[in-house]
Formats: sequence, C-alpha cells, structure tokens
Amino acid sequence: MYDYRVMRININLPDLDAFVTASERGSFRAAAEALCISQSALGRRIEKLEGVLGVRLFDRDTRNLELTVTGREFARKARHVLGELEGALLTTQDIAQHLTSEVTIACVPSAVGRFLPSVVKRYHDTYPNIRIQIRDEPSSEILSTVTNGIADFGVTYLGTQEPDILFQPLVEDPFVLICPRNHPLAFKREVKWSELEGYDYIAIARTSGNRVIMDLALFGTQLSLRQYCEVQHFSTLVQLVQAHAGIGVIPRMGLPSGISREIATVPLVEPTIFRRLGLVKRRDRPLDAAAQLLYDLMASTCSNLR
Repeated sequence: MYDYRVMRININLPDLDAFVTASERGSFRAAAEALCISQSALGRRIEKLEGVLGVRLFDRDTRNLELTVTGREFARKARHVLGELEGALLTTQDIAQHLTSEVTIACVPSAVGRFLPSVVKRYHDTYPNIRIQIRDEPSSEILSTVTNGIADFGVTYLGTQEPDILFQPLVEDPFVLICPRNHPLAFKREVKWSELEGYDYIAIARTSGNRVIMDLALFGTQLSLRQYCEVQHFSTLVQLVQAHAGIGVIPRMGLPSGISREIATVPLVEPTIFRRLGLVKRRDRPLDAAAQLLYDLMASTCSNLR
C-alpha cells in the first residue's frame, strides 16, 4: 500500500481541494465550476498532485472521469484532512469573533497586580465577545472556588497536594524584607532572617497562606522576632512600613506596582523562602474552549517572568 505520509508536506491545499471536488462531482467541468476556475487550471492542479504523489489518481477519457483504486483510497484520506482543517478553522474563527461566553478565574490579589492586567487586555483584544469575571480571593478560598465549579480555574500558590486539583507551576516568588529607605538593613545586599531580631516586626496574619509558608520554613530555626503588630493584607503592611512603624516580610509579587521611594526591598537568606505560584483546575473537568484559551495565555505569559 502506498504511504502518503511521506508526501504530505509537498501537497498544496488548493491542489488537494481540486482533487476532492473532482472526485465528488465526477467531471472536471462540474468541479471547475464549483471552484470558479477554468477546466485547464483544474487539470493542471490534478496533474501536479499526481506528479507529487507519483501515482495516477483518475482514469479519464473525453466522457468519463473515474478514480483509480489508488485514487479512491487517497480520496478518502484527502476528504478527512480537508474536513479536519475546515473544522479547526471554523472553531478558531468562532471563538475569536462570534463566541459569546464567560470565563471566571479566581486569583490571589498579588498576582492580580503583577501580570493579570496585561493578560486580560491581550485576551480581550483577541476575543472581544468573551466576558471575564475575576475573583480576587485569598489562597485558602481559591481551591474551594475551583473545586465547587464557581471558577473555571485559579491562580494561587496552594494546591500541590490536593488529589482533585491539577497544579501547573508558573513562577517562584521569593519573600523579601521591606523596610524604610533609611533603615540600617536597607543598605545590605541581602539580609539573614536572624538579622531581623531586635527590630519592630509587623507580621501577616496567621490565617494567611503566606504566613503558613513562612512558619513552616522557619520551624526549628529558634528565630525570635520582635513582633508587635499583625495585619491581614499586604497593602496595610506596606503602609505601616512607609510610616516607619516597623519592618516586614512579603512576597516580591506582593509589592504594589507604584511603591513609594521610601520603601526598600532586600532579599532574605538563611533560609531563602519562596512560594510557588501556579494555575489550578479540576482534574475531572476539562476546561471549555474560552477558558482554555485564557488558561494557556496566562501560562505562556508567566513563563516569561521566570
């Protein structure tokens, strides 16, 4: 049996379409009329295709046009190829221009501020008829939002151990020290966690997923921070540090985009702690086309942040 796979890269789609149309219409005249080309142009396309394949596809005389045995086999394959291509093109055009749908994503607030705006703009420019709903939620709520089907997928740093959740890592986000610009630690290239002892320390609440990550990483280090204040949100912590009320630690992506010049950020070491940000979705439920497009765009955008 002739193996057509080795020839597929040399076949021109208009030639393939001419062959399929001629095989279905049973004559060059009818096929040429259907394709709005001359019979001679159609004949040249068929001859070119036969030359590429190295086989005769039609037995033809002045009155009859019949497929050869090889031609019948190739016609079946060619119709399948053209059908698949047409379906793919229609699907893409439908999503881009005609689909009216809604995608809901749940996202930790720090990720919203870092890269989500650019992703949403690019997505809307390409698929203007798809509505986007963004739920900026704490990490502890995002998993349940996705699991319960309230959101199509989520962006968070928790979920790697959940059996019903598929976690796709995107970026590693290190925790950094934030302090006033005139603070003694602000002039260091890096700061050890032990060097934070002795300074007024403002902490993120124990209920925060970020606090859990830090506490687990620091467990057993005998670190004794002079914590006198606890807050729920990064924005509150930043404002307190700006007011010279103390120092604090937050993920780098948690820094507001327009952070004041009064704030310094310094890498923390011994230990270096980071959170792994990723996309989460249900294992048992594939995303629909609109959600998958946004999921893929977000994945490719985040890969550039590594």
